[in-house]
Amino acid sequence: TSGKYVLKLYDTTINQVVSKEKFNGVSGNNIKKIYTSTYSQKVLYLYLTDSVGNQIKKTKITIN
Repeated sequence: TSGKYVLKLYDTTINQVVSKEKFNGVSGNNIKKIYTSTYSQKVLYLYLTDSVGNQIKKTKITIN
């Protein structure tokens, strides 16, 4: 549904959020680019939350 959302990129090796982006989502596809070239071999998690912090989706990203 349409509304305000937050994307957070979480680094598991240092246990902290390394990137955070707020955006207005619309019904349908919302396309975002994630630039990971600055991260060496790591496991990151991408969290999608609503404006009050409720987790909607969690995705594991492995960078080789």
